Amino acid sequence: MVFAVLKYVADKWEAFTKNYDFFLPDQAGYNPLMRAVSKGNEKAVERILNKAEAKLSIDEMKKFLFQADKDGRNVLMLPALKDNKEMVELILNKVEAILSPSELAEFLSGRVIGLRKLH
Repeated sequence: MVFAVLKYVADKWEAFTKNYDFFLPDQAGYNPLMRAVSKGNEKAVERILNKAEAKLSIDEMKKFLFQADKDGRNVLMLPALKDNKEMVELILNKVEAILSPSELAEFLSGRVIGLRKLH
């Protein structure tokens, strides 16, 4: 019986993670990464970034990183506003390998390039 319950939970988790929507915003316009960043949860941020890197194309990953909340803030601006240097460093370590120098400059400036805010 216990094995059947564990298998059921594992199957549901696999189905959930297979269909995980990285871009789905909540009421504040935060995608899952933004929510983890705003909470200061470094482990969750690492897991989400690793999962996104494994599942998304480079273009989708860029869109994911540049996605802005309802106030126009991207995932890097949220910890910067709270002076959370560790979180900023964690995010920058991931994005430096993905973004070109000009895209990185845009990301650091907080502008959303070529994308509209998602509401």
